[in-house]
Amino acid sequence: MSIPMLMTLGLSGVSFCGTDVGGFGHDCTGELLSRWVQVGAFTPLFRNHSAMGTRDQEPWTFDKETEEINKKYIKLRYKLIPYLYDLMKECENTGAPIIRPLLFNYQNDKNTYEINDEFLCGDSILVSPVVEQGMKQKLVYLPKGTKWIDFWTGENHNGGQYIIKEAPLDTCPIFVKEASIIPMSIEQKYIGEKSNDELILNIYLSENDSEFKYVHYNDDGESFNYRNGIYNEYEITISNKENIDIKFIINKNDYINKYSKVKFIINNLKTNKNITLNGKKVNLENNAIEINL
Repeated sequence: MSIPMLMTLGLSGVSFCGTDVGGFGHDCTGELLSRWVQVGAFTPLFRNHSAMGTRDQEPWTFDKETEEINKKYIKLRYKLIPYLYDLMKECENTGAPIIRPLLFNYQNDKNTYEINDEFLCGDSILVSPVVEQGMKQKLVYLPKGTKWIDFWTGENHNGGQYIIKEAPLDTCPIFVKEASIIPMSIEQKYIGEKSNDELILNIYLSENDSEFKYVHYNDDGESFNYRNGIYNEYEITISNKENIDIKFIINKNDYINKYSKVKFIINNLKTNKNITLNGKKVNLENNAIEINL
């Protein structure tokens, strides 16, 4: 019930929403908490919360497996903070929700109209969590008009089809739209624990020639100073044709805490193409390029 509720809230203009991970009014199980945290990692409001009189719901009160699964997705949440923050900025500018039904982006695909157990997190990430007790596989619909890349395995899938995704308890089916850029951060236990001076850009190439762009936003995360122009904005353009040409431009640089490094990670690179960064040829090391700003 919580997934269609969150999507409907987003469509209704209430984008900052979430649920009590694990449920509030009744005793939770380790399986339910493990599956629920896989959804919560992508919701704007993400918390484990339960009522007085119910069993203790901290992950470590169940078993080691439950604790490790919760750690895995809490870590993923913190790594995705730059992407989620960009979505919050987009929401303020346009009203587009963070958690959205597939039909929001794929209105010409009638197969998306009544799907309520999958959602998009922004334009680029599709999440299809397991919502039935005991299930270890998930029937996933991938919208047509693009290809989708398995977040965990890197496998490519055509859109416009259903696939069966193996989903043991520690695996939530997650897919990234081809020709996407996902900004990420380092793992941390809380915001501000570590100095976040490196921007990590996960680039997901398409199999065919393409050109795509992403704008990343950064401010102090606390005040309204951004309304007075105190923020940074970074524009990344990828041209994937005969060569792979990356352009990285700083459009605005007025927030004092600036990135000192950028790491470009090239996913699903299957051909030996020359790669340039701002017009200069560069070499990959472990599918990555690192630069100092």
